Amino acid sequence: MWPLSWSEVFVSKQLDYAIDDVKKVIYSAHALFVRAIYLVCHRLISSWKSDVNVSLAGLELLSGLARLNIAEQDGLECKRAVKWLCDYIAYQCSRPPRAHSKDLHSTIVAAFHCASVWLVAHPYLLQDKECLATVLEVVELGISGSKSQVKSSDAPRLKHEKELKPASMRVKDAAEALLSCVLSQVGTFPSVCGAESLSSLLDEVTLLRHCNTWGGSDQLTRDTAALHFRYFVAQNSIMLALLEQPLGNHQDPQPTVTALIRGPFGRVVWTMQLRHLPRHKSSAKLYTVNPGRPLPMNDVGIKHSVKPKYFPDSVDRIPLSKADKSIPSLESVILNDEKSAIEHDKLLQILDHQVAFEDNVRHQVERETTEYPDVETECAAPPLCHEFQTARLLLSHFGFLSLDALQQSVDAAVPSLVALDSSMAGFARDLDLLDTTNNRTIDTAHVFYVRAGQSAPQDILLNVVGILLLFVFLVS
Repeated sequence: MWPLSWSEVFVSKQLDYAIDDVKKVIYSAHALFVRAIYLVCHRLISSWKSDVNVSLAGLELLSGLARLNIAEQDGLECKRAVKWLCDYIAYQCSRPPRAHSKDLHSTIVAAFHCASVWLVAHPYLLQDKECLATVLEVVELGISGSKSQVKSSDAPRLKHEKELKPASMRVKDAAEALLSCVLSQVGTFPSVCGAESLSSLLDEVTLLRHCNTWGGSDQLTRDTAALHFRYFVAQNSIMLALLEQPLGNHQDPQPTVTALIRGPFGRVVWTMQLRHLPRHKSSAKLYTVNPGRPLPMNDVGIKHSVKPKYFPDSVDRIPLSKADKSIPSLESVILNDEKSAIEHDKLLQILDHQVAFEDNVRHQVERETTEYPDVETECAAPPLCHEFQTARLLLSHFGFLSLDALQQSVDAAVPSLVALDSSMAGFARDLDLLDTTNNRTIDTAHVFYVRAGQSAPQDILLNVVGILLLFVFLVS
């Protein structure tokens, strides 16, 4: 091995120094990231919780830190940040009623938005059971106004036992937005079509082409695909398109329904299966293999003939009375009536012929049958059912088809569930118009420049008019 020259040694040293400098920068960025999160979260919980402007600025800073792309990120610190945000929301919601104001609810809404930013930027956080439970608890607190289980030792309260009393409708909407973000965006954002779209790319045509019953023809229009779906409007705001045919990648004969949901949040698709057992216990071997029947030990092939008895043995020892002799016997009728005797002989011949025929069939079957048990007479399990009313099951499970819900629909001005006729003319065109509607709200903001010392509205408007006249003069 040749020794290095002085120039090569110099270059090697310079490279080592550069690598050390890069490591220091990386470690310094990571340390700054951790310290900033700890400082802001700690101040939010302790001293900034009563200051609205500072709290909003701190939450905005945390949202910016969540979007930073640092190579050496600590998952535990990110988990602590989400936990601190949830604690901040829980503390603000638990404040006394006199402290609840519009500014306080603005900080809660900003905290919900900051938590959704952290979960979208770090989707691995929801793989932690403790972090997922913390997020869902604070979502429940925002929607209903209370937690079902305050302490781990307390017995959980069910949904129907709780009173729906959120801190405000803004807080409830923010909690529902965080829940929607957890269910639809975390782990799948940004989508294929970019960050501007939050809706699914699947529609009726795409879903029907992936069904087992579809022949694979490319001549599939939106009108034809809509006829295979059942359309409903729930709560006068959400449109449900239910497909009862299982998709091609589901081979289990389980009740399957595909729901295409359209609402203010966009278009999403869910596929659900009704299972009585989890997947690892409901494999195909558990319900396709016949377990068989127990075999007898001693009397295999022996058939015992038992003469049936319709009356007990003591009935012959009972003496007859005059009432028993009121009905004449068959022998006395035959002896006194020649026509009845002829009919009786014919009936006896028919009975003898039938008995002989049945005995002949029984002996023939006994000679031919060598398998035990008999295949023709053995009880067999019915075949598996492949057709289910899965749309009805789904709507029933969500409470739309219960007796109480139907009674409320009759009494209400607008029913909670309305069925739509997909065979109407122009139905598919209306679906296309609905899908092309932007699910983001578009707001217009007017910016006015105010000079020093101006307070009258007319003077402020004249500033804008002067700018517009200058712009027209420059263009012309």
